[in-house]
Amino acid sequence: MIKTVKGDITQLFAKYLPEDAFNIENDSQISQNLMPNTSEVAVDFVDHYELQLEENIQSLISEEKIPTNNLTNSDGFLLMKNTLHPYYYLKKIEDDQYELQIGTSYRDLEKIGIIHQTEALDPVGLFIVGGDFVKNGIRYHERYRLKLLVKDNPSQDVNTKKIKNEAEVSSEVGSRSQRHKKKNSK
Repeated sequence: MIKTVKGDITQLFAKYLPEDAFNIENDSQISQNLMPNTSEVAVDFVDHYELQLEENIQSLISEEKIPTNNLTNSDGFLLMKNTLHPYYYLKKIEDDQYELQIGTSYRDLEKIGIIHQTEALDPVGLFIVGGDFVKNGIRYHERYRLKLLVKDNPSQDVNTKKIKNEAEVSSEVGSRSQRHKKKNSK
C-alpha cells in the first residue's frame, strides 16, 4: 500500500540552497544600495534567450573576461555579486522601442530582447544574476538572469520641484494679498 504524504517542501529547499537563492527582494538591492538614482527596466526577452546567455557567460568565464569566486573550499555563488555583462548594446529601433543585444565581444552581438520605453534610456549596466553556487559542498545551478539598470530621469524631479515651488509662491502671494486687503478694509 502506497501512502501519499502532503508536506511543505520549502524547508527542504531552504536547507540546501544558499540564503539569497530565493530572496527576490535582495535582487532590488543592486539598484537601491549600489546606485540609488537608478531603476530596473523591464525587458521582453526572446524565446530561449537563457541558452544564448548561458553560452555567452561560459565563454566569458573561460576567457577570464568575467571574474569568478573560487568555490573549491567555500560556499557561495560562482559569479561575484553585482557582476556586469561586459558586452551589451541598447539599439534604438523606434521612438518607444529599444533592442537589447549581448555577445562575447562587440563584434558578435545578438538580439535577446525588446524594451518598450517612451523616455530616453541612459544605461548604467547590465547585471548578471544567478548561476552556479555551492552549499554544504554540493554544487547547484540556477538559471542566469539579466537586470538592466538605467539612470532615473532627473527632468521629472526638476519639474516636480518647480511646480511645487510655484504653488508655494502663489499661495504666499495669495496670503499676503489677503492680509493686505484686510488691513486696507479696516
